[in-house]
Amino acid sequence: MRAVAATVALFLLLPVAAGDAATPGAIASALARDPVYVEDGSQPTLTAAEQGRLRIQIARQDIGRVKVAVVPAATADRAGGLTELAKAIDRELEAKGNLIVVAGPGIHLITSYAPVEPATDALRKGVQDNNDSSLADRLSAGIEGIAKVDPGASGDLGAGRTQSAPPTALPDLDETTDSIVGTFKLVLLIIAAAVALPFVIGAGWIVLRIRRRRRDEAEVLAEERDAFRDEVVALGDQIRELDLDVSMPDADPAGRAAYERALAVYDEANAALTTRRSPAALQRARAALGEGHERMAEAKRLLEAQLAARDAGPAPD
Repeated sequence: MRAVAATVALFLLLPVAAGDAATPGAIASALARDPVYVEDGSQPTLTAAEQGRLRIQIARQDIGRVKVAVVPAATADRAGGLTELAKAIDRELEAKGNLIVVAGPGIHLITSYAPVEPATDALRKGVQDNNDSSLADRLSAGIEGIAKVDPGASGDLGAGRTQSAPPTALPDLDETTDSIVGTFKLVLLIIAAAVALPFVIGAGWIVLRIRRRRRDEAEVLAEERDAFRDEVVALGDQIRELDLDVSMPDADPAGRAAYERALAVYDEANAALTTRRSPAALQRARAALGEGHERMAEAKRLLEAQLAARDAGPAPD
C-alpha cells in the first residue's frame, strides 16, 4: 500500500470520449501485469508505440517502481474524481513505488515513500520542460525525473503512515496541443507545397508549351492561307481568260469539260478560304487546286488548238 499521495493537475480543454468506465479493480489488475495501461476513449491518450517506449523506459530506469494509467475523465467521475480513482486503484494494487494516473485534464501521483515533494517536482519539471510536446513526452520526462529521486524499496513507508501533498497546478496543455497541431499543420503544408511544386512548375511549363504551339500553329495557318489565296486568285484569272472561248457554241467538248472541272475546283478553293481549317487541310486543298491548274492548262491547249485550226481554214484539195 502506498503511503504518500500527490495530485498534479493538468488543466485541459480536450474532448472526453463517452463509454463504459473501467473499474479501479480492473485497472489495478491490468497494471499488475503491465506497467502502462490505457483505456479506450482516453483524451489525451498514448499510442501503442508511445506505450511501448514508456514500458522500455520504466524497465531501464526504475523497473517495477512506476505504474502509469491513462483513462477517460468519465472513469474518474464515476469513482468520485481523479483523486478518489487513484486511491482506489492504489488500494487494489499491491506494488510499491509510483502510481501515475492521467484522467482527462488531470494527473495524480501517489508514492510509497516520503517526502513527496521531490517526486512531485520531478513530474512538474518534466511537464514544464516539455510544454510543447505530447503527453507521452511529458510522462517520459516526468518518469525520468521520478526515477532519479525514488529511494527504492528501502525508502518505502510502513503501513498506516500516509501523507498528502496539496494539488499543484501545471501549465495548460490545451494551448500546447493547439501549438503542436498548428505546427504540425504548418509542416504538412510546407511538405505538401514542396511535393506539389515540381508538379505545378511542370503543369505551368506544359500550359506555356501548349499556348506557344497553338500560337505557332495560328501563325503557320495564316501564312498558309495567304499563300493559298494567291493560288486561288491565279486560277481565277486563268478561268476568266477562257470564259469567252468556252462560251462559243462549237467550243471543243474536251476543252469545255476541262474548263468546267477547273471551275469546280476553283469554287471548292473559295469555300476553303472562308472555312477555318488546319494547315494540313489547306495542304490538301492546295493539292486539289493543283488539279485545277492542270485542267485549265488542258482546256487552254484544246481551245487554242481549235481556234488555230479554224483560222487555218479547210485544207486545199
